[in-house]
Amino acid sequence: MHVTRTEYQDRLHKLPSAESLRSDAITVELKDRYYAPPALTNQWSALVAGRDVLSYSGFAAPPIYQDGTQGEIALTVNGVREEGRDMAAPLTYTWYPGRIERQCTWLGLSASTRTALSVQADAVLSELILENPGDEARDVEVEVRFTPDLRTDWMGTPEPAVSVDHDGNRVYLVEEKTGACAAVGTNQCAAVEHRPEEGRLLFTFAAQIAPGKCWRLQLVHVLAGSYGEARHVLRGHLADFAPRFEEVQRAWEKEWRSAFTPNSGSFSGYLPVLETSEPKLNRLYYMSIMNLLYCKRTRTFGTPALVYATGMPSSQLTFAVTSSFLWDAMMVSGILSLLDPVVMRHQLEDWLESDIHQGYGIDFLSGKPLGFWYAVNDYALIHMAYQYVRYTGDEEWLTKKIKGKPVFEHLVESADYWKHIADGDGLADYGEKENLLECVSTYTHKVASFNAANVWNARTVARFAARLGEREEGERLQRQAERLAQAVNTLYLDGKGFFACKQPDGSLVPVRHCLDFFTVLQCMGEDLTAKQRQEMIQFFLEELKTTTWMHALSPLDPDTAFSTRTDHQDDGAYTTWPAYSLEVLIQEGYFGEALEWIGIGQEAGLADVTRQGPFGQAYFHGDGDSPRVAGAAAKAPMEWPEIEKPVLISGGKYAQVILEAILGIDPVLYEEVSLKPRELPFTVELTNLNLRGENYVLKGIGGE
Repeated sequence: MHVTRTEYQDRLHKLPSAESLRSDAITVELKDRYYAPPALTNQWSALVAGRDVLSYSGFAAPPIYQDGTQGEIALTVNGVREEGRDMAAPLTYTWYPGRIERQCTWLGLSASTRTALSVQADAVLSELILENPGDEARDVEVEVRFTPDLRTDWMGTPEPAVSVDHDGNRVYLVEEKTGACAAVGTNQCAAVEHRPEEGRLLFTFAAQIAPGKCWRLQLVHVLAGSYGEARHVLRGHLADFAPRFEEVQRAWEKEWRSAFTPNSGSFSGYLPVLETSEPKLNRLYYMSIMNLLYCKRTRTFGTPALVYATGMPSSQLTFAVTSSFLWDAMMVSGILSLLDPVVMRHQLEDWLESDIHQGYGIDFLSGKPLGFWYAVNDYALIHMAYQYVRYTGDEEWLTKKIKGKPVFEHLVESADYWKHIADGDGLADYGEKENLLECVSTYTHKVASFNAANVWNARTVARFAARLGEREEGERLQRQAERLAQAVNTLYLDGKGFFACKQPDGSLVPVRHCLDFFTVLQCMGEDLTAKQRQEMIQFFLEELKTTTWMHALSPLDPDTAFSTRTDHQDDGAYTTWPAYSLEVLIQEGYFGEALEWIGIGQEAGLADVTRQGPFGQAYFHGDGDSPRVAGAAAKAPMEWPEIEKPVLISGGKYAQVILEAILGIDPVLYEEVSLKPRELPFTVELTNLNLRGENYVLKGIGGE
């Protein structure tokens, strides 16, 4: 094994293409509600494929929303009609970064579609091809329905919209309040009908398809700030449909390569190129990075990010697509500090400018707090500051004034915030389920996880204090951490491996949840006995871990009937709960078990969930009769009752796990960069690791 400092080396020829990260071609029955269709973005607008060969939903270009079901299709062949959503034949989906492809056999015709989002405007490009493989001509009628639910307030109801232009194959809808416009146009002549009483806009096409021939329909759906802009975009994309579609694919390849290139103009940093003989590790790393690129938000594709959003696409059932949660950003703050440190710092400053105790995050358009307060917020803020400083070496940032005082003072306030909600036993009371996991009714009040996080907060901010010459403040925080650790230990259930939640009446309610498992071990592992740590690992291995994913809540917990949410209940787990659990397994000496769980040397492992496309908000646990797709735990869908986003930024955590926990890279705060690669059963070469302005190359790992 060799670690060297060197100049940047061009290894882009070793980088997998964006196209190669495509999902498996996944064939599903349309009635299978457990399948989560894939999503697309152009780094501002986004959508998710629907449950037929053409439709989609979630289309939004903030602050403009038209996120109901669009492009819903019905087909009539020789007088026989069938709704796309009721199609008896299975449908095959394939996700690519720049498009979604769907194929099926429908009423004797071969049907295929390609869907993309333009990189020049907020426009959906859809192409439907119907091929007649038979010996006789087929009379075909295609009905495509759109929902005129245009609005400029995500929380509001659609404003009255009127058709301002209709020339046979182009229709414009304008929101009267703001002038925002949605436009739909096609390359084929259509009969168009607006049915306001049904909330539908219908396009009907008629054709005769000769044997062995195809009929091709191209649709463009635009969201814009004005009628004039929508009209210009629609006409341009219809006239140059094929070049615009191919432009999207080229743009994604360029953006992908930019993430590994210094001074690319797209990112303020860059990421290392990983080469490994282990394909599952390779795919896990690169698909994790694709999640970051999918959550990058900029008004012009491929230009510097304004922000990294939490997830997408838009849905009234889940959080706003303009949300920026502290919790999710915390999970990727290390890898983001490598890829885009300037934006990571700006987002930290945005949260400091806001009031992190008034919501779960902020709206990145307005900067205002969103939703109810999350108990994690102080831990998340300090953790992100810690990651940013240790990865970039930007110590001066701690002295920058935000709202009239240095960043360091804000961090001290966050490290002490627990005192406002604690009483005589020294434990912070984090309130009801809405402030914590939302869908676990017993995980309330004095929980082990974030009280343990207060221990870590105090110790970390104490290190900042010592560096800044605030010796007394640092010593106070160190003493505080010791007392807090003792208080957290009173919640541990001896011999069980998990913790209780202390209620206002003093009662202890046992909860078998993974959040306590990895948070306590990571934040104050040194304050636990060897017996406690072993019991916690056994609890995880016996009750939480599954073959290709995990349970967030043990199936043995009495609260499992409370909710069908997949992310925090027993049906599955949130996208990064396995990532944190991997880190803890490795921390506690279970390195081989961690590699096996990823799938290295195994037929299946958690890395195989990436065969469905980018990481979503949650996955089913995948064992027994739990849903599986492409050989691994199935991604949970966005519809009720799971209501999980198909793309979430926190999927980027896995790249960080590979660099830190598996490859042993540790930029220790205020110390020299520590590079202690582990002995691995496969070869790895890591090129262009940029830490604190120095470029590192790691060669020969595991092959010697």
